[in-house]
Amino acid sequence: MKRILRRTAAAVLTLSVFFLSGCSELSGLDAQTLMSPPRTTADREAVYRLLQGGSDEPVSLVYPKNGDHRSAVISRDLNGDGTAEAVGFYVPPEAAGLAMQVLMKDGESAWRSIGTFSSAASQVDKVFFGDLNGDGTEEVVVGWGDPQTSTAGASAYRVTGESAAELFSAPVPYSEMLLTDFDEDGISELFVLDVAVPGTAGEEGETPAPLGSLYRFNGENPYVDSTVPLDLSVTRYSTVQFARLDGSVRAAILDGYRADGHMITQVIGLELNGKTLNAPLSNLSADAVNPTDRVPAVSVTSRDINGDGAVEIPSAAPALSWGDPPTDSTGYIVTWNTYRAGTGQMAPSVRSIINSSENYLVRLPEDGESYACANDTVTRTATFYTFTGRSSALKNVFSVTVFTEEAWETKRDALAENEFFLSGVAGRVYMMTVLDSAWRTEERTAQLLAGFSVLNE
Repeated sequence: MKRILRRTAAAVLTLSVFFLSGCSELSGLDAQTLMSPPRTTADREAVYRLLQGGSDEPVSLVYPKNGDHRSAVISRDLNGDGTAEAVGFYVPPEAAGLAMQVLMKDGESAWRSIGTFSSAASQVDKVFFGDLNGDGTEEVVVGWGDPQTSTAGASAYRVTGESAAELFSAPVPYSEMLLTDFDEDGISELFVLDVAVPGTAGEEGETPAPLGSLYRFNGENPYVDSTVPLDLSVTRYSTVQFARLDGSVRAAILDGYRADGHMITQVIGLELNGKTLNAPLSNLSADAVNPTDRVPAVSVTSRDINGDGAVEIPSAAPALSWGDPPTDSTGYIVTWNTYRAGTGQMAPSVRSIINSSENYLVRLPEDGESYACANDTVTRTATFYTFTGRSSALKNVFSVTVFTEEAWETKRDALAENEFFLSGVAGRVYMMTVLDSAWRTEERTAQLLAGFSVLNE
C-alpha cells in the first residue's frame, strides 16, 4: 500500500522584500525592541529615522498583541491613490506612553510623516482597517490597551489627500472589539464588548449587565446604533471573530471563560429587520445553562473544523468509555456544531477527541460507531477504539504517538507498513498507527490521516 504522508509547510519571511502588496507589512522591522536602525534597505532606514523624530536616541518598536496585523510597521493604501502608506507603532524617545506615526512617499519617492498620534496606553492591543464612513477608502482602527489597569480604548484615524487625522474625540472603551459589516452594506461597524465586573454596583446595587454595542460613524465621532445584552457569566473573552455561520449568514462569534474556568460561546447577529442585534445563545440570568458549556479540560475555541468555509461551534460531553475514562481532555467527545440562524439551533457536524496536553485534534470517523480514547501519558500514545457496550470486546482502530524531534530521527527510517508520519510542529512529531486491519486500505487510511490536525499552531 502506498504510504500516505502529510507534511506541514513553514511560512518563510524574507528580509529582502519591503512591500509585498497594498495590504502587506514592512518586513525587516521584526525585532521586538529594535535598538538600531534597519539598514537592509534605504526605505527601512528612512522609516526608522522618521519614527525617531529627529532624536539620536534609539526607538523601541511596538507590536500589536492580537489580530491579523502583528507588525510594528504596516503598509496600507489609506487614501485610495494606489500607493501604500505606512503606519508605525513605537515608544517615542524620552516620552511616556506610545505613539503611532503615519507616513507616505512624496513625488520624489522619499518618506515623510503626515501625522503623529500619542496614547497613554502601554500596549497596542489590535489593529483593524475598514471603511467606516462609506467614502471608499479605509480608516485605521487601533485598540490601545493597558493591562495593569485592565482598560482599553479604540481610536480611528483617516488619511485624506496628504494629511492624517484622528476621527474620534475620545477612545471608545471596550473589553474586546471587532470591525464588522453586519448588514453587508460595504461600510464597517465597530462592535465592542464588555464583561460583568464583580463588585461593580449599578442601580439598586446590582452588577451592570454586560453589553455588546454596535458603533457607526457620524461625522467626527462614532455613535451607538444598537446594543445587545451578553452572557452574565463571562469574565473574560478568549477569541472573538466575525465569520460566516450557516449559509451566507455572518455573525460575531465570542468564545469566553466563566469564573469557574468553563468556556462558552455566544453568537451575535442581526434580527430579520436588519437593524437590531440579537444574542440567542447568551444567558441573561445567573442560573441559565448555555448549550455550548464545556469544562476547562476541553476549552477549545470555535473554528472552521471541516474546511467548508463556515465556523463550527464546539460542545463537549464525557465519552462513554469501555473502561475507566481518562481524566484529561481525551475523556471527552467534542462535537462541532453548525449554527442554524433560521431556527436558532445547533446541528452536529463533526465529532472529535482533542489531546490538549499534546496539542492535537482527531476528527472521528462518521461510521455510526461509539469511539473513545485510552491515553498513555508515559508513552505519549493515545489509542482510539470502538465498542458496543461494557460487556463487549473493544476494537482498537488507530493510535497517535508523539515523539521528540530527536526520537523521531531514530524512528523515521524504521516505520512499519501501518505507521504514518502526520506532522511536526514546535518540537513535537506526530505519528499515526492504523491498528484495525479493516482500515488498512488506502482510501480508509487516508480518511483517518485527514482527521488529524494540530490544535493550535
